[in-house]
Amino acid sequence: MTSDPLTSPYDQAIELCQKEQSKLGLANAYKSLGDLLLSAKRTEEALPLYQDAISLYQSEQEPMGLAYTLSELIRCNHQLGALGSDEVRKLAVEALNQAERSGVESVTHYVLGALHEFFDKDEKKLKDFLKSISVDD
Repeated sequence: MTSDPLTSPYDQAIELCQKEQSKLGLANAYKSLGDLLLSAKRTEEALPLYQDAISLYQSEQEPMGLAYTLSELIRCNHQLGALGSDEVRKLAVEALNQAERSGVESVTHYVLGALHEFFDKDEKKLKDFLKSISVDD
């Protein structure tokens, strides 16, 4: 297996977090690597990293990391055309709930930004969606 110079520093961070048994550090490393891959248009590679990060954030009960990562999962699946209405509803509700739990308003804005992108920046579709899940815009 050849080393990928783009991901090599993250691979080292993941290895270190695994060695140190740092679940939160590992979650952050997976999310960061997922972000890098998503920005490099390597969406299919980013998806499982986000899913692993979500599992770790859930086990660590870390709402901010969970909200951010769920937002990126929405973005990934939108790029792949892989989310139906039920799936996006479930992810959105969970992301918004976790953002609220974090107590940081900018996290909620980040989640709303991901949903705005999901609806192709169509304000009416976003507002209708938020209304359908009982969220005031």
